[in-house]
Amino acid sequence: MLRLALLSLSLLLLGSLPAVLRAQDGPVPDGAAPVGAGGAPGGEPGTRLEAAPLRKLELSRRLYEAGRDARDALLVIAGARLRKQVALSSVAREGAAPAAGFAPLGWEEMLAEAESLAGEDADLLGIIADLRAERQKGIVSGPVYSIAVLQAGLSARYGPYPFAAGRYAEVYVEGDGRSDLDLYVHDAAGRLVCADTDISDIAHCGWRPAEAGDFLLTVTNAGGQENRFALMTN
Repeated sequence: MLRLALLSLSLLLLGSLPAVLRAQDGPVPDGAAPVGAGGAPGGEPGTRLEAAPLRKLELSRRLYEAGRDARDALLVIAGARLRKQVALSSVAREGAAPAAGFAPLGWEEMLAEAESLAGEDADLLGIIADLRAERQKGIVSGPVYSIAVLQAGLSARYGPYPFAAGRYAEVYVEGDGRSDLDLYVHDAAGRLVCADTDISDIAHCGWRPAEAGDFLLTVTNAGGQENRFALMTN
């Protein structure tokens, strides 16, 4: 029973976090639709979080880091559960130099951290074992990622890449934790469509283009050390 109660608590945490993340979104630029109430991209209330897989990965990483910093295994488990639901494929891109031997944080690594934090807690260890054994059903596939390394103070430009009209577009950057990474998206006319410039190396942009067009992605290392990162797009 306690195992089920803990699992229910983790799901409640996941349900409350999308609203927190929406509150952090900046002004909606011209030519892009907002994220709607209820967590739906493009103002479609009631759409499940699965509609935005890269947002789910961002949420997963934030849960993981919050749990690791607080030594809370349950938060880390919740992050791993989300990450296990998104399948990524690697792709080569021109931009920053490739980062050999680096990959996005995997759900398996998250569960290993959760196991370390759980100690001898049988209920938490049971949840971890169940999640490891759980078949990967309902996986969201399609997002692709590339790996690169960026020196302090430098920027890497990617694209332009085409995005379809009316379809929710996402870009997500996840670094290795050593410096601040910022993300900018500009349209073909050079107008800023979206930016994420908080003081972390986790950055997400989501928008719904009013018209089909090409968009330029820029990743900037605003910190004092090099950073290996994954650039992910849908």
